[in-house]
Amino acid sequence: MTTSLLHLRAAALVGLALAFFSNCTPSEVAPRDAAADAPRDLPDGDADAAADGGPADVTRDGPCGDGGVCGGGQRCDPARMRCVDCLAADHCSGSTPVCASGRCVAATPCNSSRMCPGQVCDLAQMRCVDCVTDAECDAGQRCVASVCVAPVTCRSSRDCSAGGLVCNVAQMRCVECLEDRDCAMGSACTTGNVCRVSACTPGARRCVGTTRLATCDMRGVAETEADCATGELCTGGECRRLLCVPGAASCESAMTRRSCNADGMAYTVTACAAGETCTSGECRRPGCTPGAATCTSTTERRVCNADGMTFATMPCPAGQMCSGGACAAAPGCPAGQTLCGAACADLQRDATHCGRCANACPAGAACDAGACAVATASMLRPRAEHALVTLLDGSVLAIGGFTTNNGQLRTVERYDPATNRWEARADLPTGPSFPTAALLEDGRVVVSGHASSQLHVYTPSTNTWARLTMHPTPVVSREAPQVAHVTRGRVYVADANLRMSWYELATGMWQIGPTAVGVLGTVPPSFAVDAMGAVHVFGISDRARRAVFSTVTDAWSLVPSASFGINHERVVAGPDGSFYGAGFFDTRTRMSLNTFVRFDPIGGVVTPLAPMRHARTHTRIVVIPGGRLLVAGGGVAAGAPDRLTQINTAEIYTIATNTWR
Repeated sequence: MTTSLLHLRAAALVGLALAFFSNCTPSEVAPRDAAADAPRDLPDGDADAAADGGPADVTRDGPCGDGGVCGGGQRCDPARMRCVDCLAADHCSGSTPVCASGRCVAATPCNSSRMCPGQVCDLAQMRCVDCVTDAECDAGQRCVASVCVAPVTCRSSRDCSAGGLVCNVAQMRCVECLEDRDCAMGSACTTGNVCRVSACTPGARRCVGTTRLATCDMRGVAETEADCATGELCTGGECRRLLCVPGAASCESAMTRRSCNADGMAYTVTACAAGETCTSGECRRPGCTPGAATCTSTTERRVCNADGMTFATMPCPAGQMCSGGACAAAPGCPAGQTLCGAACADLQRDATHCGRCANACPAGAACDAGACAVATASMLRPRAEHALVTLLDGSVLAIGGFTTNNGQLRTVERYDPATNRWEARADLPTGPSFPTAALLEDGRVVVSGHASSQLHVYTPSTNTWARLTMHPTPVVSREAPQVAHVTRGRVYVADANLRMSWYELATGMWQIGPTAVGVLGTVPPSFAVDAMGAVHVFGISDRARRAVFSTVTDAWSLVPSASFGINHERVVAGPDGSFYGAGFFDTRTRMSLNTFVRFDPIGGVVTPLAPMRHARTHTRIVVIPGGRLLVAGGGVAAGAPDRLTQINTAEIYTIATNTWR
């Protein structure tokens, strides 16, 4: 609808309002603003001006006179029954072309409604107006020609025909349309009884992207969008099932390739150039002779595939090496080892030949069962003859011990197997030598030391130390305590002389227990606590037996046992019921060893296992979650077991795979 037609309809609405005014009672005409509609007193000097050009009883900007008459060239606003300069933009001209709130004013340029206080910006005309849509008008009003106009009441369309409108009988007001035929050609009757130019061609369809279809409704008012079905593509205003994936290529024959067109509905076939063959949808020149083989390393060969374009890499079987493109038996290597270059290697454990020859693990990683794995992190500082205890959360606490030049340590550190990290914890209040530790039932750690009856307790949750209360009792002096165990409310401590004593947690009293009679320990013997709480002592003077202390009967006994045969081992009871030993010292060569063994207490057999990565003695070993054992610290002895170079390395043994990392 053109602007001039809108102006005509605005004028028609005004005229209709005047025509119906004579039939309205005062109660049917509600003032827009009661305060603004109240009559105003005029100065005496303005009386002549009020009368000039109009009836004497009609004042400028005042109430309309009888029959809606206004003087001074003004018009009657039927909605408020007041005289105004204008009711539509075409009532204004010249330097004041805009009708705003009933007055002709100068046009205010704008590009945003923020520039139009009390008005809105008509972006089409780039100027401030009273309204652009009905939403900017008061309730019951409509926006006509940028002016808010009160609707004219009607009983039939005959009452609205003068303005080119029709009557909405239900609402008793004149409107532009009730149905599409009330609108001009190419327009449709939309919400609010307003004629709008058709948005699209009725029934027309178009693609929105590649998988969405838009369809115009039969009135041409709006489009409805919908996704194409799975496997369909929108092309030419239709959803069609794909014949192929656009851009995908394959070989139609050995000499031709085909590629799917962009619409997914057809292929384009292209012949390969002379001397090329089609492989995996690409035309290529042969790169090798099918079946030809070469060696990529001493344990791996590369074979040209039948397409002459690609290769297959194949490792040689275990115990063979590649020579001249073929795998053959490798000479001279012991069982379980493979010739890698000029030397034999254990492909299961060698970090420079892990899984296959020349497959070196990254720095800091170890070879575990033929696969590279991150090596166990080292402790923060070297220590030997320290205490090692596993906490309730599976982490491990390393306490005290000796460091370089046999300096006594008070430092404590914690290892988390999940993160493979060591971290410093609170130091011991004092530094007992030869510390031994055990886990209390509440998760705290109790620590005993050499030649002292004092016990220290560590709380992991608060990272704090405390002393256990001691009641007057004979001083219990233990010679290099080797094991501590907590059961039945007691802290059991055994020393190198096989003397057992225990501390009653409930009373704070020490009790001196029995000593294994007729059996002397080596320096020092090896202690381990089994799952039943019994203390086993290996390395006693009777090599055919071991001493066992029962924490149930508080008595020693001797049972048959095989001998590890080497001194200074450290033993732990594994989760499988076997005993595992590490930290050996060879009395013949006077050297620390990396030997690791398992003792089966049922069969009485000692079995050598995979050796540790580092030789060590005076070390400690504990069980950690996952069927694994942690060995940490100790020293390397050269010439005598007490002349150590302390080390901080740690390593984890997996029982199920017999491997270290």
